[in-house]
Amino acid sequence: MQKQPVNSASELLIRYGRGERNFSRANLKAANLAGANLSGAILREADLSYSDLQNADLSFANLSGADLTGANLTDTDLTGTNLMGTNLWAIYRHGDPSQVNLAVSSLPRPMTLTQRTTTPEMADRADNSVAEFLQRYEAGDRNFQGINLRGAQLNQLNLRAINLEQAQLEDANFQGTILEGGNLRQANLSRANLKGARLDGSSLDNANLTNADLEGASLQSTSLDRANLTAANLMGVNLWLSDLQSVNFTQANLTGANLGGTDVSRANFKAANLTGVNLSGADRRDAIYDQFTCFPEGFNPLDAGMRPG
Repeated sequence: MQKQPVNSASELLIRYGRGERNFSRANLKAANLAGANLSGAILREADLSYSDLQNADLSFANLSGADLTGANLTDTDLTGTNLMGTNLWAIYRHGDPSQVNLAVSSLPRPMTLTQRTTTPEMADRADNSVAEFLQRYEAGDRNFQGINLRGAQLNQLNLRAINLEQAQLEDANFQGTILEGGNLRQANLSRANLKGARLDGSSLDNANLTNADLEGASLQSTSLDRANLTAANLMGVNLWLSDLQSVNFTQANLTGANLGGTDVSRANFKAANLTGVNLSGADRRDAIYDQFTCFPEGFNPLDAGMRPG
């Protein structure tokens, strides 16, 4: 059942704390959100008129079409925020809306509302902002090769068939996001949150996924040739029929993962946890293990064609 729009500050903060990010058309008129952390929130067409947002973190949020009439944005962080079509009329800041500082915490100097929309420095920075990224994707652009989205909040989105080859995505949050059929070859996804993400049919050849969290993710028929998954969390991940040749799984946690029908030849499983893993029909020739590798009960790595390393 579709959730009803948020209609109070307390409900917004509770749902945001649980990981929800889409609050389009929220009714937050005169809401007290002073000091709130709402980074990456989607507040499209929300009514925030006369709300108190001083010292709030709205960095990389989507406020397109929102009503901020009379809102208090004193010292609010709006770095990288999408304000297209937003009604900013009569924003409160000591009675002078021209002195609103839209990104106090991260810009090199205070900027007025007019300056933010025209300065070349901000125009250049917009190319790598989450807001600009999402606008381009929604407009039909799929080529984001080499983009820098470090630490970006990109959870619960539909980003099918996207090209993120060689992208800088360290610490980014893709939890629950659909990336099916995407190109993430040579992307840097170290420490990224990909829990529950759907990457079926994608290419992650030579990608850096060290310390990434892919718990419960689906990567069926995915190519991860020579990817680095050192110390990654792969609990319950579905890798059915995927190409995992020469993947580095050193110290990775694959508890309960489905590797059925995969090609893990020459993969490195040193100190990896393979407890409860499904390896039926997998090509395991010359895969490497050591004395610290934990195998499923009754599994003999030598009989499976694996070799100690």
